Amino acid sequence: MATIIAVSGPADPRLDDYRDLTNADRRPDRPGGRGLVIAEGVVVVRRLLTSPYPVRSLLGVPRRLDELADDLAHLDVPAYAADADTMAAAVGFHLNRGV
Repeated sequence: MATIIAVSGPADPRLDDYRDLTNADRRPDRPGGRGLVIAEGVVVVRRLLTSPYPVRSLLGVPRRLDELADDLAHLDVPAYAADADTMAAAVGFHLNRGV
């Protein structure tokens, strides 16, 4: 099962993959982009989990990670749990879907 790890602040280095996602150089769909593909929302994350693409980690509010518990049972990746304000401060915008 994915390991749930509580994150208490946006500066936590474990959130580096999610940091400043509004910067163009973090987006793989932009010229020169070097970022990872980010899936947002329970429905989209569930689709990703059934795809052939590897999952590096997850970030979500505890309620959404709990909602995905059965889907995460087969994964051996970290799932970072943070409140909505911490997530918004790390990524650079508010994640409406909570994961």
